[in-house]
Amino acid sequence: MKPAIQLLILFFGLTIFTQEKPIQTISKNINGKVKVFGKNNTDLTYSVEFNFSGTGCKPSKKVPVTKVMPPNSEVELFDLIIKKNKKWKYSTTETFVIGDITAKPNKTFTYDLPYAKGDTYSVSQGYHGTFSHEGKYAIDFTMPEGTPLHTIRTGKVVKLKKDSNSGCPSKKCVKQANYIWIEHKDGTIAEYAHMQFNGTHLKVGDIVQKGDKIGLSGNTGFSQAPHLHLEIFVQTIDGKRKTIATKFKANGKVLKSLKKGEKYTNSI
Repeated sequence: MKPAIQLLILFFGLTIFTQEKPIQTISKNINGKVKVFGKNNTDLTYSVEFNFSGTGCKPSKKVPVTKVMPPNSEVELFDLIIKKNKKWKYSTTETFVIGDITAKPNKTFTYDLPYAKGDTYSVSQGYHGTFSHEGKYAIDFTMPEGTPLHTIRTGKVVKLKKDSNSGCPSKKCVKQANYIWIEHKDGTIAEYAHMQFNGTHLKVGDIVQKGDKIGLSGNTGFSQAPHLHLEIFVQTIDGKRKTIATKFKANGKVLKSLKKGEKYTNSI
């Protein structure tokens, strides 16, 4: 089979059979070169690690290749160097996470508290708490189930879960938590977790403004009692998180951290 025919089969095969994937690779013949592109088929930003395997060819760049891909974008990855007079084929595998793994948090930004103006709630676990916050900049606010939750910063809904009605005080229940992820302008993501069953009206892709009501608190997932878990983070390519210490407007002041056992009012 001639290389040109091989390329045609490979190109159309990828286009037809992987078009439903959020992330895919496609090949193009440009000026006599076979070029491989990554394609983001979603309305979200993804960070993607592309790996390669093949026979009779090799990539022009060292793999894996890692790219941050904006919504509905296409980025060039590498050329295929094809061995002369050899049959060739290749495939790629993609590891990807939501968001920009290279995001640089705006450390000067001051966040609102995640509940209505004038409301007051206490912190049951703060940064690096010993129950479930080891190594994390995360905060738990004690509040009754059904408490309205409000955004701490303007952003875009990039992930959510709302179909769970169960939880327990054990790590075995961690995946049962309902949550919303909201991505901010600087690429950081805020997670609001342990929400009620069907406790939000939002959907992925929605834009929310700071202070908007986004749902209701609950007691789902890894939880000892009704509360809201809040953390701001940037993902790594392996799906882990780098949580971020943040400043909050509370009690009429700007505070660098919120302390366990203290009460905080969402003041204007």
